Amino acid sequence: MKLVFEENCGVGCILLSGRIDASNYKEFETFYNNHFKINKRILIDLKDVSFMDSTGLGSLVSCLKYSKEHSGILKLSGVENKVKVVFSITKANKIFEIFQDKESGIDSFR
Repeated sequence: MKLVFEENCGVGCILLSGRIDASNYKEFETFYNNHFKINKRILIDLKDVSFMDSTGLGSLVSCLKYSKEHSGILKLSGVENKVKVVFSITKANKIFEIFQDKESGIDSFR
C-alpha cells in the first residue's frame, strides 16, 4: 500500500494505491487521523487500489465515523473494478459520498 497526501483547493486529498487489507489497515487509519488534524475536509481517491478486503472497508467506515464525530467531511473518488464490487455487495456505496474521479470529488466541496 502506498499513501500520498496533497492539498488541492482547500481539500486534503489522500491518494491510496495498492492493497488495503488486514495487514496494513492500521497504517492507513494512522495516516488518515494525522492528516485529518490538518484538514477536516478529506477526499480519499481509490482509483489505484487493486484490492480491498472487509478489514480495509471497515477501516474506511471507521474514518467516516471519526470524521462525522469531529465535524469533518470524508468523501471518496475512483471506486472502480474489484473495489466497486466490495462496495456494492456490502452496500457501503450507500453510506459514502462517492465521485467518479478526484477532480469531481474536489469540486463537490465548493
